Amino acid sequence: MTTRIDLLLLDVDHSFRIKQELSRLGYTVDTVSSVAALGNDTPSDESAAQDGCVVAVVDKAHQHQLVEVVRHLTIRTDQPIVLVTPPLGENDRLSVLRNGAAAIMENTLPIREIAVRVDRLLAFRRVENPRTPMCGSWELGEQLLIVDDDVHKAFLNGEYVRLTETEWRLLHYLAYRAPAICARESIIHESMGYDEAAPYLRSLDAHIKNVRKKLGDGAWIETVRGFGYQFVGSRTEDTGC
Repeated sequence: MTTRIDLLLLDVDHSFRIKQELSRLGYTVDTVSSVAALGNDTPSDESAAQDGCVVAVVDKAHQHQLVEVVRHLTIRTDQPIVLVTPPLGENDRLSVLRNGAAAIMENTLPIREIAVRVDRLLAFRRVENPRTPMCGSWELGEQLLIVDDDVHKAFLNGEYVRLTETEWRLLHYLAYRAPAICARESIIHESMGYDEAAPYLRSLDAHIKNVRKKLGDGAWIETVRGFGYQFVGSRTEDTGC
């Protein structure tokens, strides 16, 4: 079984070289020329689609449209969104991440490294821990939160919580390790897939802020100053999954 990657072509020069490298790594890469075209050709192997991602390769001419592109992509797909862009300022990076991007890679990186980084990100989705249940539930006061591994979705009091792929991985990582306090560096390494934590500390904080907001109550995740974060919901018997 091969994993499908949708490659959005907003920078033709970089796109075809990235496609070549991803194909060499064993991925099936389908190219689309616009956000509207994404998802029109549904693959017969649905599990492969769930394991894949969207790589949007953007040139300088489309740089001002990044937030709009990401917002439209999150509507059309539940797969993680990876952006390959010219260098961005910190505010632009945070804005794009807050609107749903799972990762940002600068197009100044070697093409082979970009492909390997995409492969690394997807590896976190494919790894299955047999000791981890397919579905877990936690209580906080009168609230019930369900984190469903099988479909990568979360439900709060029966209502679907729309999380980006990165937000879902962060929530999953913290919840399944509760009541342990998780260091920020460990969260970045293990759930976001980055080897170096320092450049992504602010991005992590922004993602956590978004998760708290979407859960409707910041009490689910506490900040442990000087160390990291702690998920404080109480694990229940998984009968509600």
